Amino acid sequence: MKKKSFGSRLKSLIYMQEFTVFMLVLLVFVFLSIVRTDVFLSQSNLLNTFMGMSTQGIIAIGMATALVGGCFDLSVGSTMGMSCMLCAIFITNGINPWLSLLMALIIGAAFGALNGLMIGYMGLNPFIATLGTMSVGRGIVSVLTLGAPVSILQTEGVESFRFIGTGYVGPIPMLVIILFVLVAVAEFLHRKSSIVMKVRYVGSNANAAYLSGVNVKKTKLGLYILTSTMASLAGIISLSRFGSASNTLGTGVEMDIISGAVIGGVSMAGGIGSVIGAALGVLLLTLINNALVLLSISAYWQELIAGVITVLAVIIDMVVHSKPVKSK
Repeated sequence: MKKKSFGSRLKSLIYMQEFTVFMLVLLVFVFLSIVRTDVFLSQSNLLNTFMGMSTQGIIAIGMATALVGGCFDLSVGSTMGMSCMLCAIFITNGINPWLSLLMALIIGAAFGALNGLMIGYMGLNPFIATLGTMSVGRGIVSVLTLGAPVSILQTEGVESFRFIGTGYVGPIPMLVIILFVLVAVAEFLHRKSSIVMKVRYVGSNANAAYLSGVNVKKTKLGLYILTSTMASLAGIISLSRFGSASNTLGTGVEMDIISGAVIGGVSMAGGIGSVIGAALGVLLLTLINNALVLLSISAYWQELIAGVITVLAVIIDMVVHSKPVKSK
């Protein structure tokens, strides 16, 4: 077998979506370093930027895998907020923080299982089903708290639990370490695991996967459990970081994550994408948002720009991953 030349390898690398997004991340980073050196390169801003994107990056792991499998989940934001609130309520009612974490994770996974059952087994439209569970999750939080935040800061025995979101290993925040470990493990599984290969097969052509013996219904159930579990974990980590739960946590985060994943090369048509690409896409959007704040762009313009980026991401996805029509 003939080995690829350095030039052909470099050309393949340049055409990779992940490489393109990585270069865009570097470009935005360098731009901000030049125009707002005093603020952007400060330790507090860099830490806040990377810690802020870490929770979204964790959710992006599940979302990227789901999109590769031909699924998507609009309820991740409400699952994030619900799990955060439930964990806070458990802790403030005297339950061990680590047991509270486990209980909140299980409830979050069960929420995903509900999505998976409705979509995979009952055949409901993913948009309608997850839009409905998104409202249910928000409703649960509102009913339990009547809109009031729940704080664990005055609760005894939460110091070790709070290390997840506030601790450091040397100069690196524990939250960032968790993200890097999860992304590395997930990317390895995406490239080497036979299970994820079946997920790609389902995303590329569910009917062909079914005919070849893949359990499509069970695969979709697993994907929705994964997305909700990652969203639940992100919510719990947010509680660990800030010490309180708000009923607005996670609002609108699903669109940011889907946009970031698509920008990172994950196709909404299924079958194509990587976890690293999705994480880089989320990082790029985080840096752009940081740039808008540092450049004193109006919040109204920030919302408009975010919407334009989302639309452009979907259009680019359609153009890049559309299949050419063969002439007869």
